[in-house]
Amino acid sequence: MPYVDLGVEYADVQSEDEYPTVAGGSYPFEVRKLEQAETQKGRPQLVWSLVVERPDDGRQVVVLHRTVLPWHNPDTGEHDISGVGMLVAACKSVGIPWQGGGIDTDAYVGARGVVKLKLKNRRIQDDITGEWRSDPDPDALKFNEVDRFEY
Repeated sequence: MPYVDLGVEYADVQSEDEYPTVAGGSYPFEVRKLEQAETQKGRPQLVWSLVVERPDDGRQVVVLHRTVLPWHNPDTGEHDISGVGMLVAACKSVGIPWQGGGIDTDAYVGARGVVKLKLKNRRIQDDITGEWRSDPDPDALKFNEVDRFEY
């Protein structure tokens, strides 16, 4: 196998596998990215990359938030608008209310708002049932999740 020079020393990046988090509460945020994607079932969604700062050291914490979009559900044959309330709330929180129809994702990049976050244990899959649940280990990896947007 050939040698690959990565141009970085381990000592400089040894903590890069840590996921910074913040305690549950309300935080100002900035939208770093807003990208279209699909759920595992094929429903269109927007993936928001929200950046908040940790109050203790100013380190940036990236929180991913997904908002599903209206779609024609192939299982039911109906137009499904469930879950769109989170899109409405996210847009209102940054002062650019969604007006219906399409959405210009670039308009939201750099926009600022306030979000209430919660701190949760990572989710693990049950070996027997296959269902996902919160890891009961008190030392489990933690992550932040959007509780609600404030406006």
